[in-house]
Amino acid sequence: MTDKAYIELIKKDGLSSDIIKLLLTERSARMDEQRILYARYRADAEGVPIKTRKYMIDGKEQRKKINNRLNNDFFGDIIDVKTGFMAGVPIAYGLDYKTDSSEAAYQAGVEAIKNFNKAEVIEDSDSEMIKMASICGETTRLLYIGTDGNPHLSDLNPWNTIVLYDGKEPVYGFYFYHYKEVGRLLGVIKTEKEYDAVEFYDATHMTKYTSANNGDYVKGEQTAHMFPGCPMFSILNNAEAQGDGEKVLSLIDAYDRLLSDWDNEIEQFRLAYMAIMGGKIEKDAIEAMAASGALSVPEGVDIKFITKQMDVNATEKLCSIIEENIYQFAKAINSRDENFAGTITGIALSYKMNPLDQKCLTMERKIITAFRYQYKLLCDIWRTRRIADINYLDVNFKFKRKYPQNLASEADIAEKLRGTVSLTTILQNLSIVENVDEELQRIAEDTAISLPAEEEPKKETVTDEG
Repeated sequence: MTDKAYIELIKKDGLSSDIIKLLLTERSARMDEQRILYARYRADAEGVPIKTRKYMIDGKEQRKKINNRLNNDFFGDIIDVKTGFMAGVPIAYGLDYKTDSSEAAYQAGVEAIKNFNKAEVIEDSDSEMIKMASICGETTRLLYIGTDGNPHLSDLNPWNTIVLYDGKEPVYGFYFYHYKEVGRLLGVIKTEKEYDAVEFYDATHMTKYTSANNGDYVKGEQTAHMFPGCPMFSILNNAEAQGDGEKVLSLIDAYDRLLSDWDNEIEQFRLAYMAIMGGKIEKDAIEAMAASGALSVPEGVDIKFITKQMDVNATEKLCSIIEENIYQFAKAINSRDENFAGTITGIALSYKMNPLDQKCLTMERKIITAFRYQYKLLCDIWRTRRIADINYLDVNFKFKRKYPQNLASEADIAEKLRGTVSLTTILQNLSIVENVDEELQRIAEDTAISLPAEEEPKKETVTDEG
């Protein structure tokens, strides 16, 4: 069923245990995929197939055969490089100034945004948001009112949540989790029960449902969440909610198998079988040879090792092709590419970075859509509590990519642009400048210091003679 179908069903009959179970049944496969994708990013055995591969011949596991399992973490590299590219310079939050607004109202809005971001350590939260959405295709945020009475932000794992949308805004949110209830007597555990639970968010309340012995979900406590809409919402990586590495998983697994098998062959070469022709050598003599490295054989006896011929060049070529395809189809940047060692600049660098830049631009638009909704709820809370009265559409978000630095080239371009464009525009395009406003202030201060102080006019001294 689609999101809209579920929404209509809940609005018509209310949320029931059957609807919760049906929703879980239909969406659990994708939730499991997201959990495994995160396990792959962590390089856990559950998420990396090569780590649990068995050496099989004719359907039988060969436990005595060499079975090296080499994980080549292309997946983590794709995610980390993109996260650093998008979040290496933190997202900048600002407020558009309106001429019909008082200076006091504007400053109150700026302070409300600044204080919220500081309290939530927003630079770290945004970075983790980008990373998780890049891994799983989406991630989830929840706004809530804390014990201090202020709005706060929590990042939730996407495999524990389902958010139902009607258009661009969420209508219902589900947070699934598992917990234990422990009973004690005189400090000693006597009973221990496990429950599956779900927190259900609508436009006004959070309602908790807990699993019963028969598997049904029973309605429990209900509390008002105080926001003017569903406080749970998704941040998408793209319209398909697909992770950055999902399209190249088969290529990564092929590379792991190829390199692992190659390593097995090399190690097996050291344990190659020995063929004895023209005679027989006793077991004691062979053991002595293993200890000393030398063996005396009777005349006419020939000893050779049985080895497998390995085409090293073909294997290296295949590894190279697979690696290139992984980064190409993931629209990622190979951090080991020699072109990023400082020899590529200008248009060539832009062309090389373009696939990653376009992928980030797609995600940036999805993030802004989610942030618009986030600040719609926050601004309503601030207005209700008379903290600030601002329009959520006036809150702006600026992204700055963390391009490889080539300061000599940037300085040359900046010098050529002087007098053609504003100083602000020049500074915005310098990777060394993180905050343009602060840099302009420093320039003004330095300019004021360097100006010579005005000399006071000399006073003429008039004397009377005679």
